[in-house]
Amino acid sequence: MNKAIATTQWADHPDREKAFLLSYGRKLSDAEQQALHSLTALDAVNCLAWGPDNGDDEVTARGRRTLDRLMREVRP
Repeated sequence: MNKAIATTQWADHPDREKAFLLSYGRKLSDAEQQALHSLTALDAVNCLAWGPDNGDDEVTARGRRTLDRLMREVRP
């Protein structure tokens, strides 16, 4: 699964995540959920490192939104 889907398409459109997973045919395993969470965090850090250095406000904002969303998630 491409982490970009989770950080771009799903972030503002949870219905797209639901539709993707429905068409995937099963729920993600615990290991897959953890991997997606970790990859999403890495993407946020990458955006926050790359965006400001390259003057890309859109990428920087995406990193902030992603990190904010991850921080709000309830983790076991």
